[in-house]
Amino acid sequence: MAQGKSFDMEEEFAGLDFHSIYLEQRFIRSVETLIRQPDKSTWEASEKRAEVKAIYRMLGNKDFDREEILMAHREAAIRRMVGYGGTILAV
Repeated sequence: MAQGKSFDMEEEFAGLDFHSIYLEQRFIRSVETLIRQPDKSTWEASEKRAEVKAIYRMLGNKDFDREEILMAHREAAIRRMVGYGGTILAV
């Protein structure tokens, strides 16, 4: 979140492919919910019990692939680096 910019989760995970539009949309909504209060548990960060249930269902879904998340996030990071156009210092 350099220079006061925030991530657009749909843009950040545009390359996500769980082979299910519903699951991909649920992931985006879940991340948006949890990122608002990163120091809180899922129960505390969620506004409704149904939202918590949906997040846990998503995590238990057989098509939910953690590697796919990392790959989509990595692709977005590379796009941002190219967009800056200069040297990127990675620690």
